[in-house]
Amino acid sequence: MEEPLWYQELEMINQMFKIDATNFHGWDYRRTVVKKMMDNDKKAADGATELGSRDGINSEGNKKGSAEQRKSVSVKSEFDYTLKKIKENFSNHSAWHYRSKLLPDVLAELSETEAKKLIEEEVEMIKIAIYSDLDDQNAWLYFDWLQGFTKEKSDHSMYFIGIEMANELLELEPNSKCKYSKRLI
Repeated sequence: MEEPLWYQELEMINQMFKIDATNFHGWDYRRTVVKKMMDNDKKAADGATELGSRDGINSEGNKKGSAEQRKSVSVKSEFDYTLKKIKENFSNHSAWHYRSKLLPDVLAELSETEAKKLIEEEVEMIKIAIYSDLDDQNAWLYFDWLQGFTKEKSDHSMYFIGIEMANELLELEPNSKCKYSKRLI
């Protein structure tokens, strides 16, 4: 399509996720749609191009149409969306994966204090997910990624948090199938 209806595509994806929020292909398409929407919003804000009315932007670059069409997407709104989907189902690997793609951009917009607080909140969310289902590996995979990400930032405290979590888990559930908890010790 020359001028796709990105806002409608996003709504279609939202409807699809009501049926299966773990659909990897749906999440991949969501990333594409959101990127296109943000690119269009940036072009409209920069006044670099005149976008047709088909995607909710008039010739002056202003959003028009229904409230849904006027709604912007952002890295932060997508980050919040992943949290919503993870809270609905801790086993949603695609939501965890998308979150890992968004977190660096979210952190880049925060002060050092705010970034540290967000990382602490991420660890708490991971702990809740892990303690909710010890045998589900998705939160551990995200934690593993977060460990590597913070290590790049010269913060090795995540390693010790992982050891502490693994020890707590093994005390609570010595027969847990969690390969990550055994690997960290």
